[in-house]
Amino acid sequence: MTISKENKMFIDSLIDYYISESESYRQIAENFVPEVESIPDTAFGIITGCVYSGFLQAYQNQQLTPGLED
Repeated sequence: MTISKENKMFIDSLIDYYISESESYRQIAENFVPEVESIPDTAFGIITGCVYSGFLQAYQNQQLTPGLED
């Protein structure tokens, strides 16, 4: 199974949104100093988690199960 066009467009829009708001996530990461070693890595991890969560939510809303290739 491959990612549907609609899901791909949704994921692309999530990525675009989080890229445009990346400075906000960097500021969030700064609030965790000294617990975090790298602010850019922490911000990237937050953004990646949000995109992944959106990906899973899109599949769940459609009552689908993503395959490993997705």
